[in-house]
Amino acid sequence: AILFNQMSRNEGPRLALIQTSNAVQCLVDCLNTTTDLETARSLVGTLYSVSSQKPSGVQAIINSNALPTLVKMLTAQMETIV
Repeated sequence: AILFNQMSRNEGPRLALIQTSNAVQCLVDCLNTTTDLETARSLVGTLYSVSSQKPSGVQAIINSNALPTLVKMLTAQMETIV
């Protein structure tokens, strides 16, 4: 999760992540199953970076059904996740 977060901060790796089939869905699935706040923080950070790549990143997030998961993260105990 930390590696994905770091990679997603650069345009090239971020585009590769967006264009890789099911990669964003995998991030969302991991976010749904993790109980570790640091892992969740890295995953949310990666999704944030993906969302900055408009319109393809936003579309990848929508296609992965991430919105319910992201709404759930609004109640996280860590401010940086929220």
